[in-house]
Amino acid sequence: MKIVKYFWIFSMVAFMATLLYCYVSYDTPIFVFKESPEALPYALEKSNFFYAGLGAILTSNILTLLLSNLLPRLRPPFLPLPAASFWAQNSYTRQRMTEYLEGWTKGIGIFLNLILILAVLHIITLNDAAFSVETQNWLFGIFALLLFWIGLFFYLFIGTKKEIAEMIEIK
Repeated sequence: MKIVKYFWIFSMVAFMATLLYCYVSYDTPIFVFKESPEALPYALEKSNFFYAGLGAILTSNILTLLLSNLLPRLRPPFLPLPAASFWAQNSYTRQRMTEYLEGWTKGIGIFLNLILILAVLHIITLNDAAFSVETQNWLFGIFALLLFWIGLFFYLFIGTKKEIAEMIEIK
């Protein structure tokens, strides 16, 4: 699950690159929302858009980091896991639980960053007719992968429980 950490960092860098591209490429104001083709678009000043993007990425990634570091430290009654008492019973299972939780929560952070990247790409599409990204199609793909990632949570904490219990008995 350590590779997830690298992808998480890469997704933050990718978001910053996308945000900086938007910031450098367009004059003020930057159109961020348009209800219909006939409606007037909602716009932000270039600096406000940039700082809003920074605030969004910082908030989502600080929350991801807090969750990945705080969840494994919770006592068994407060762990939001199936079979929490099993995962907290000894140092080996606690270590595996920490590894799984840190990787899984950073994976959620990747999805949040990808959604933010798509939001900025959609804003770029609103501001530049030559730049076209079908953000809706990508968004459906991201949500499908997110459902898979949520399923992985249950596999990690229910599916691997028997295997880890057997490893404990061998030791």
